[in-house]
Amino acid sequence: LALSEEGRLRLYQADTLAPVALPREIEANKLAFSPDGSLLAATRFEGTAAVRIDLWRVADWSLVRTLEGHSRVIMALAFSPDGRFLASGSMEADVRVWDVASGKLAQDLKAMYQGVHPPAVFSVAFSSDGQQVIAGLYGGSVQGWQVSDGTQTIHFKTSTSEVSSLFVWPDGRIWTLSSRSMDAWQPDGSHLGGMESQRLISGGALNRDKQVLATFGQEGVEFWDLAHYQFLSWLDIGFVGQLAFSPDGSSLATLGEGQSLRLWRVKSEESTVPVTDHFTQVWQKLEDAENLLGQAVGPAVTANLVIQHFQHGLMLGGWRDDQGQSWVHVVIYGPADDTTSGQEWYMLEDTWQPGAPEYSCAEAKPPYGPRGSLGAVWCEYDYPRNALGSPLAEERTASGSYQEFQTGRMLWFPGEGVWALSSKGEWRFKPVE
Repeated sequence: LALSEEGRLRLYQADTLAPVALPREIEANKLAFSPDGSLLAATRFEGTAAVRIDLWRVADWSLVRTLEGHSRVIMALAFSPDGRFLASGSMEADVRVWDVASGKLAQDLKAMYQGVHPPAVFSVAFSSDGQQVIAGLYGGSVQGWQVSDGTQTIHFKTSTSEVSSLFVWPDGRIWTLSSRSMDAWQPDGSHLGGMESQRLISGGALNRDKQVLATFGQEGVEFWDLAHYQFLSWLDIGFVGQLAFSPDGSSLATLGEGQSLRLWRVKSEESTVPVTDHFTQVWQKLEDAENLLGQAVGPAVTANLVIQHFQHGLMLGGWRDDQGQSWVHVVIYGPADDTTSGQEWYMLEDTWQPGAPEYSCAEAKPPYGPRGSLGAVWCEYDYPRNALGSPLAEERTASGSYQEFQTGRMLWFPGEGVWALSSKGEWRFKPVE
């Protein structure tokens, strides 16, 4: 696994994320491995712009050659499926195709555009047979050319202002990504369908074997089923700046805040998890359970939970993520203080530590507080505090449970019931005997 961290190449074992020592420091910005993994292409700065491409031999990290010719920053790199060619796209509306074996320029392709300033090429990709190179540009156009003679074969405009990433399917479909949408196109520009995200998209990676697209941005990772044009699940891990699937598609690596690198195992479609514990009867009662939450992805987990009711909602704490971090859920009641369903809930980090003041602000005071973990969140965040209103009773603690789903979770608190919280923002409540 190769990543660009602060303009330098960092290498990790794909299965363990153990750092791999390099014999020298290598400048790297945009990266692309050849299909057989023997070469790594990395852009390098010349002055103030990354306009050169270094080809490195992975076996011994020797420099094979440097490709020069771009005059503006290189924004994208892609190898052809057979590894014979490397495509590079820059800020000056040009796509260059290089012969990898000789280092010679095979094609210098100029994108068509209107206006004075040439649009940036944000993404490049080859067709599955390697005969065409395709580019996504600022302004939302997609353009493609024959590699053999440079003849333009594709030119259509998407409905977005930019094409930040694109992927070419074996059947010829072209998938484009923008800041909030994913769309499939025929090469002639016919729109086949698309999907909309409620979160900003910075980029994506394709798991071809599973026909799954992973998109990333400020709010984690979303997974999309390209075969059926539907949302699958949301990995709520905060900011992600880069991600990549392993070659066999079984793992996903994410680079997050503070250059934190994490490895995730990708579940196979056959590995279904049953809905268990107190959640079974709620699952059966919810008419839109599968649409709301998706399938269960883990067993029910027992946990020490804390709950407190307020004028217009409730706080439920004690849920821990896979890193051991504790979080507090804030549920805002629906219209007319409907306690059974709503469109608004939040998950906020529990920052309170034992030994800290029991009441975190002047507004939180006996007898009802709130105090401890719930009080810390209530005091720190203005909107949840104003939306919830004043506490109605003291907090209660009990041994409850929760179960994770593709797009949310269920939490059970004894004597109350089960909350189904969807990552889409909706929630439902059902009392449980």
